[in-house]
Amino acid sequence: MQFERVANLYKETNLLTMSVVEYTLLLLKECLTAVETALENEDNTNNIERAQEVLFELMSVTNQKHVKGRNLFSFYVHVNQMLVEYRIQQDEAQLEKVARYVKEMMAAWEASKPKEKGYSYKRHDLTT
Repeated sequence: MQFERVANLYKETNLLTMSVVEYTLLLLKECLTAVETALENEDNTNNIERAQEVLFELMSVTNQKHVKGRNLFSFYVHVNQMLVEYRIQQDEAQLEKVARYVKEMMAAWEASKPKEKGYSYKRHDLTT
């Protein structure tokens, strides 16, 4: 019992300390997983709903004070609309397009990650 509580606390702390880029990538990955699972299964209502929930979360954390934020918000709305259209028409091409768009967005976010400075520590032999 104690282990579950500690694990949940760790997960919560990890989410709270993530950078915006990491959090966005995590959500996009979850969205992609839901869409890809929907493509594999016939009963995919829950997966589509999960993908839409993730998109709503992305919309809620998008800063719309700047043009790029408004464009990003519009992108999320467009992808959600594609999921709505899929639910109406049951056209798998829509889901495949959503998966492609989400992968492209993930690649863009991945490219925007700040490059970590690599520190190399050299071994110094001590001679006595």
